[in-house]
Amino acid sequence: MQFIKRSSCPILLEQNQTQWTASWIAHYRWQADIKTGTKQPKKPSDNHWLHNDIRLLLIQDFHNNCGYCGDVLPTPLGRDASKGDVDHFLPKAIYPEQVYQWENYIWSCKPCNQVKKEFHSIDFPLLHPCNKEDCSKLVFIESTGQYALEERANKDHFWQKRLQYSEQKTMLNCVEIRQKRQLKVSTLRKNFESISTNIKNIDLLSSINVVVIDNLQKKITQDSASILEIKNSPEFYFLLQASYQTLCQQYPHVKALLEN
Repeated sequence: MQFIKRSSCPILLEQNQTQWTASWIAHYRWQADIKTGTKQPKKPSDNHWLHNDIRLLLIQDFHNNCGYCGDVLPTPLGRDASKGDVDHFLPKAIYPEQVYQWENYIWSCKPCNQVKKEFHSIDFPLLHPCNKEDCSKLVFIESTGQYALEERANKDHFWQKRLQYSEQKTMLNCVEIRQKRQLKVSTLRKNFESISTNIKNIDLLSSINVVVIDNLQKKITQDSASILEIKNSPEFYFLLQASYQTLCQQYPHVKALLEN
């Protein structure tokens, strides 16, 4: 899970959230009154969070990646919005006051949303992709493609339970997603390593080895194109951006070549 900075609240939502929220509060916060004999208001059926002014901005902020597992969501041909869900991080039935709060929306893939359902723990809430502190406690394990707790947090019961629930109630570290992440990042690293090696080899060769040097230059060009293709691919956008920056720091001579 990578940190995602969301935009400011859409104007449409800001202007209407109070009135849109009222019926949800009325239904879920209703209490029986024997004296008056009032009936519980019907459960609201509105879903204004799907309005394009709200949903499309959320998709844009998350780069069409699921906030929980990071996978890209499919987009049907001829449509400008993908097949994902606006997940309410704090469930509607438990926190009706939060139904139309911008900060409560997470762009989610359907598998994550379906597994999560109405889950929420007051003591150990799920890790939140828009919370810097939550994301700072996680490290990406390149060899396995999974997210784990950094050393200090891994000794803390609070963070252990939160990661445990996040793994159980979302697809954060499911096998298939881990494998896809691992392949992407490892391929990115291999390309950096290949370019670095070939740059050194060219420096060691004499100018007489024109054919060999030319072949090495072609391989560097191919690897450079592969790096940019992976970096700009839609899936795991935030993870790949972070991995790219890390590799650029590790291989500054390759970074100079890529940015030339």
